[in-house]
Amino acid sequence: DGAQLQLTAMQLLQQRVCTTSTTSSTEPHETTPKFDGQEIFCNSTKIDPIPWFRKFELTLQLSNVKEHKYHAYLYSRSGGTCHAWLDNLLSKYGVVAADLHTMISWDDLKAAWYKRFQVEPPEIKAMDKLMIFEEGMLPSTDWIAEYQRLTSVPDIQMGFKAIRHYFISRSCPTLSNALTHVEYTLTTTAELFDKAAQIIVTNKVAKNLRSSASGLSGNQHRPRVAVVAVAAL
Repeated sequence: DGAQLQLTAMQLLQQRVCTTSTTSSTEPHETTPKFDGQEIFCNSTKIDPIPWFRKFELTLQLSNVKEHKYHAYLYSRSGGTCHAWLDNLLSKYGVVAADLHTMISWDDLKAAWYKRFQVEPPEIKAMDKLMIFEEGMLPSTDWIAEYQRLTSVPDIQMGFKAIRHYFISRSCPTLSNALTHVEYTLTTTAELFDKAAQIIVTNKVAKNLRSSASGLSGNQHRPRVAVVAVAAL
């Protein structure tokens, strides 16, 4: 997407240079923009909003579309949640899409759009999840793997001591108690997560052994049933 945007921007620059050199006294001819291959924007869960918006805006600029028409084009290229959001704006101002520019500038609409649909940076999302992420939300091994993934997100503002503290406090009582006894011997995230996995495996093995022993003990106390063989007469 980044390379495509750079290419599109370069095309825009070349077009403007050509236009300036050949028709300096007249305005560039406006053409119908072609949004070839660009999806309708519904929400930020399926489409990365920032590259989408940049490509959308560059397409309009390449076609020399007047800025007051951008609002209506944005409306026509929206669907789902985004379309509903724009409908609310139209209702608020009491205008149709073609007249929205009379109520709000393109820069202000763009800023509002970014605020509404821009996805939070990965490190912020990771931090938010870590604050509420407890072991019971997933099976133990999956929980450890996800916790490890979250804490390895680039630029996350959380040091090892904080990670260790929250990880132990969010663990189930058995795991938390076991980790507390060795807490200060763990000096890296790798050691922390490896130790947690080791404790979980050890506990599962011990639990299985107890279950097996219990089953054998139960069988020993079962009354024996005598089998009487009846000879054929």
